[in-house]
Amino acid sequence: MSGDIESLLRQGLADVAASAPQNYDDAGLAALAISGAGRIKRRRRIGAAASGASLLVLGAAVVVWQPWMGLNGDNGLTAADTSTAEAQAELSMEFLVETDLGFEVLNEYGELVPLTDTEPVQVFRLSDSYLYETAHDIGLTSVDGTMGSTIGKQSEDTRTTVNSAGTEYTLATPMDDYTTETYVFSEGVVEVEEALTEFTTSYELTLEDWTDTTTVFTGDLRSTTGQDGVGTYHFNYEMGWGLESVSEAGFETAVIADFADPEFVCVSDLNPGDFTAPDDETCGNLDSALIQDALADAAADADLVSSAVANLRFMYADPTEYMDLGGYDDRFYNVEGYWSDPFGRWLITGNPGEETWLLIDNVTGDEPFLAELAVPDGAVMPVYSAS
Repeated sequence: MSGDIESLLRQGLADVAASAPQNYDDAGLAALAISGAGRIKRRRRIGAAASGASLLVLGAAVVVWQPWMGLNGDNGLTAADTSTAEAQAELSMEFLVETDLGFEVLNEYGELVPLTDTEPVQVFRLSDSYLYETAHDIGLTSVDGTMGSTIGKQSEDTRTTVNSAGTEYTLATPMDDYTTETYVFSEGVVEVEEALTEFTTSYELTLEDWTDTTTVFTGDLRSTTGQDGVGTYHFNYEMGWGLESVSEAGFETAVIADFADPEFVCVSDLNPGDFTAPDDETCGNLDSALIQDALADAAADADLVSSAVANLRFMYADPTEYMDLGGYDDRFYNVEGYWSDPFGRWLITGNPGEETWLLIDNVTGDEPFLAELAVPDGAVMPVYSAS
């Protein structure tokens, strides 16, 4: 970027910052929150294999992190200052902040949208509302803050997942013995009694994303099929995955990706007309002709599957194995907060009370880079968003 263009851009961003509420101009930081909803269950599964608390959120993969090396000679990653206004303008980033009125969303336009008096553990931006989760409730507030509803969690293990389109969410509740898990689907600012549909699957599967026709789950495929697991299997029948329930809910395809190697998937061609699952699943690498043909035969949403696999690679990435943080290792890992955008656009780590957090920005520059993000006064966490 030329100096003139950069100057004009930064002047525009300065104007955005000047128009925002004064109390939210790149000042301190306050609380901590847990990471994305799907990872609550993942922590139980992969925690024993992780070497420290900081890795429970990140997992292990190669593809995403290797390109994220903004090199500066032999000094490793470079760091650049990113203001709150820049994050709002360039990343459409929104923040949960604590004010005298409670917990509110500071949106990308510098406006405050009130949510709740109870500190949320995570906040999602849907297409027409904000969804927030507390220890005991799920709340929904319209984007202008004028409408809202609250849903009590069925159990303390009930968790939320939002689809990548931002149009629907699920409330997932495991059975007491953790053998199965029921997903209840809803959209917008509605009560759970108005749920669109539901299904019950094995607790060994985790719903990651979906459209009207296609569901994408993760599961432990590699240890079940072996490293050369290409071919046909009978997992639904032999392992009780419960895909007939997914079929009964009206979905045409179920795709299961290995959570440690998301490129390895199994495709199940469901039969929503007679509410049955097929006798077998086709397994292999996503880019193989075998799987591409299976997706086509199953009338799967191929774009959804590809994007979901790419996002899973990001969610399980472990930068310690594949990149040099250039002297920022201590600040990157010895922190209480990890927020990983489920769509691969950014990753933020930080501690309560710090004026800046570390941001890996995968959107703004020609290549991803490490920056120090100045967070707004009273910031609790970034808001997850599909937009």
